[in-house]
Amino acid sequence: MSALKGHAGSGSGSPSPSEAAAADGGQASSPTPSTAKPTFHREDGMTIQCRDADGNTKPAHSSLDDIWEFEASGRVECDVSFKSFSRSYTTTETERDAIEEADYDDVDSLDTLYSLCAEAYLGDYEETLPWSPAQIQEARGAFVLCPDHPERDEVEERMQQGEEEEKARERGEIFGSGTYRVGEDISPGTYVTESDSGFDGCYWERLDSAGNIIDNNFIRSGFRAEVTIRESDYSFSTERCGEWRKQN
Repeated sequence: MSALKGHAGSGSGSPSPSEAAAADGGQASSPTPSTAKPTFHREDGMTIQCRDADGNTKPAHSSLDDIWEFEASGRVECDVSFKSFSRSYTTTETERDAIEEADYDDVDSLDTLYSLCAEAYLGDYEETLPWSPAQIQEARGAFVLCPDHPERDEVEERMQQGEEEEKARERGEIFGSGTYRVGEDISPGTYVTESDSGFDGCYWERLDSAGNIIDNNFIRSGFRAEVTIRESDYSFSTERCGEWRKQN
């Protein structure tokens, strides 16, 4: 019998591993097979199902390249699912980088990034997303995963617009309901707010340091309002007017 099996009674010659271990007061260890475990990546078992602008379900595909063959209007909303193998998926370096860039907490969120990669304009087909800092970071994570996205140039333009808006908010040039100190919270200038459905009780007032009203307006209807906030104003208060944006 083979000495690798650890059996005694082989006659003369070198002692078996079990005999040598016993002589040392230890226990024999079993050899470890060198068989490599199979590796499964998410893209090996991916199924992508998209719906078009009219809500119709498109044929399913198994890769982003295939799904990108659809026009943007055919990838308005997409779901990505993965087959269940007997072993768990191995996360690739690219996937780990995408998770980190998107500031996600765990690998389960990769489903979201893959879905965004499949969708037209990363899910902003109708150009309605506000592109907040969190959404911009998520988009950057998606582009790590799918750098060849067909609408990448357009999406990056929208991301840049979102970044510019965030800087304008930090400068106090875009703001919503609340009371703000002029020169500290908001900057003086001419502001405009617009409503697609029409105002319903929009109110604003300019105040001096004693709390007296310099000017005010109550708007029961209409779609556009404008106010000039002076550098000499102490504060500005607004309710139910939507977002005020400073004009150049």
